[in-house]
Amino acid sequence: MTVDVLTPGGDERCLEFSAAAAGLAGRRVVLVSDVTAERDKDAAAELLSDRCRAITDGARDIVMLVTEAGDITFTNSAAAEAYGRPVNELVGMNVRDIRAEETRSYVAEQMHAAQERGVLFETWHVRADGTAFPVEVSSRGVVIGGERALLSIVRDISARRDREIERERLMVELELANGRLDALLRIVSRALDSVELDEMLTGVMSAVREVTGADASLLVMVEPAGLRVMAEDGADAFAPRGMLFAPEETFAGRVVEVADAVYLADVQESDFASDVHRRGSVVTMVGVPLILDGTVIGVVECAWRAHRVVSDSELVMLSVAADRLVGAIAGAQRYELTRRAERLNASIAEVASMVGASLEESASLAEALELAARVIDCDAGGYGSFVGNVWEYRHGFGLPDGTRVAVPFHGPSNADPRQTTPVVVVEAGSERSGWLGDELDLAEAMVVPVAVNGEWAGALVFGRREPGSGFDELVKGFARRVSQAVSLAYGNMREFESEHRIAETLQESLLRLPERVPGVAHASLYNSSTLAARVGGDFFDLFALPDGRVGAIVGDVSGKGLEAAVLTSVIKDTIRAYAHECAAPAEVMAKANHVLCVSGRLPDFASAVYLTLDPQTGEYTYCCAGHPPIVAIRADGAAEPCDCGSPVIGAFPDVEFVEATGILGDGDSLVLYTDGITEARAGDGEFFGDARLLETLSGLSDHDVAQVAQALFERVASFADGRLADDIAVLTLALDRSEDDA
Repeated sequence: MTVDVLTPGGDERCLEFSAAAAGLAGRRVVLVSDVTAERDKDAAAELLSDRCRAITDGARDIVMLVTEAGDITFTNSAAAEAYGRPVNELVGMNVRDIRAEETRSYVAEQMHAAQERGVLFETWHVRADGTAFPVEVSSRGVVIGGERALLSIVRDISARRDREIERERLMVELELANGRLDALLRIVSRALDSVELDEMLTGVMSAVREVTGADASLLVMVEPAGLRVMAEDGADAFAPRGMLFAPEETFAGRVVEVADAVYLADVQESDFASDVHRRGSVVTMVGVPLILDGTVIGVVECAWRAHRVVSDSELVMLSVAADRLVGAIAGAQRYELTRRAERLNASIAEVASMVGASLEESASLAEALELAARVIDCDAGGYGSFVGNVWEYRHGFGLPDGTRVAVPFHGPSNADPRQTTPVVVVEAGSERSGWLGDELDLAEAMVVPVAVNGEWAGALVFGRREPGSGFDELVKGFARRVSQAVSLAYGNMREFESEHRIAETLQESLLRLPERVPGVAHASLYNSSTLAARVGGDFFDLFALPDGRVGAIVGDVSGKGLEAAVLTSVIKDTIRAYAHECAAPAEVMAKANHVLCVSGRLPDFASAVYLTLDPQTGEYTYCCAGHPPIVAIRADGAAEPCDCGSPVIGAFPDVEFVEATGILGDGDSLVLYTDGITEARAGDGEFFGDARLLETLSGLSDHDVAQVAQALFERVASFADGRLADDIAVLTLALDRSEDDA
């Protein structure tokens, strides 16, 4: 029996009593043993087992306690699931029993290493059914109840091993694909050296064909009218450039529909077989979409005249190349669009100037329409008025004199002349195209109505003898602006929005700056006020002077409306004329003021700043005639106002004008602006003001001139919540040392 007793020292001990045989003198002997340690050891082991099971039964990994001999004394429920054996069967087994046979020779060495320093290794275990599976074992030595043991965490890594095997397989394929892709990208990169869209696309198609070994490669772009071949290499005989397809009948249409790569081993046996494929003897085809902002904009196709197995790696290669090509196409299109927009913007100012040269019908209108037609690659252009339902040709070029035709547009009831200027495009073969060939000898034309006194009174016709690429939105926009210029010439758009359009057209010609001025980097920004205000007279100019200096003007005509916009031309041309005669800005302003006062052309007055800049020395001289001061942004971030306090021009003939000078260093810039900046108001009526202007510009020292102008305008527009009550004009200047560096 065992009895718990207290020693004289107060310790609790567990004693075991056992009776023995009779001893000396016939007395019985009782043996007493202290079994406290054995009892504590058993209790600790039982407690440890209960706690371990409570902690580990929810674990996904296998947890084991193993003796130095390798016997399993504890494991959790995850082990039962992994090995296909109940926990009570696993407890008592030796770790060698759950190891794959070929790994058992390492058990002793691994257990020893785990006891000494802890180990992490991979090996193979076996289930009850004999199947082996890979595991990762983390094992270290522990002491439990005074005895050394091993605590092991076992993780089934079958899924990880499968992923690694799959990854290795993919890497082999990817390495092959990368070899092809590198070759393609090298060629494509060379082809993309050109920003000219046609040249770039031709080069890319040649590269695609070369790398894939295809017999032909094509780039098909999505257009409103269908799918058009924009570039090809080797496909000229059956799918030449410019050919238009119906999407539902083509292989490319299928690629567009699914927005994913499509591979047909034999297109002749598919639903997409067509005369095009038969003419080209095409058998195998691959197409990958060009996707921009989630929309399919085109398809790259490869065609082979024999059966060709196309691997996944090749499809990946083409898809990656297509992604790169999308960016290149978008960039080239933006570049081309920008160039076209610049050409059209420059031309519309000249057209508007010619159209507005006389308020009477004259040869200038015909010359202007000829210029406008040639700018948009048309063979004919003319204006005619409506007489009933008939359009009578009056001015232009390339059209038969005395032409009278029933055009397809003469003022539909659903189009308000005060709100929009519709453009009707008529193509050969359409229902309304009879008059094109019969009367005007044109294959395609664009009809743009002209409003007079709020009603459609005439129309412009621009046409081509041969079918071309149609009339895109940029060309239509140009035609609308020509229509507005013609409306201006007739002087009949008296409504508010019409007046705004006319003044805007005039101002556009006044705000046109040279693309490049030697030694000077420049940028300009003009923003007309919201429709809540009438158009103002802000303007700027930049020009080279005979002595190598550069002249700059920014001004603002007092008053609003069309008259103020027209007078800006008078002021600008007057200042510019004297700028070529006089070196001193103050003298230029004085003479311009005298002429303007004597002529009486100004109903009130105007403010202007005239500045000359020497690109070689950086010295600038300026005269601010009642105008907001120039601001110099220094390279160190300081924004310095430059003013010299001269009066406005056009008000008093005998006043004194003064000038001041400064130095523009490398990294510095000058900002000339109109009071639409400082007088912009927030919703509570607070002005943007000079202090906020200087604060804004001081943070733009690391910006180029274009960024300065744009950032300043954005800050003002944000301050005014987009409600600008006056026009804004900004001209920024800096020294351009690029030629010196070259």
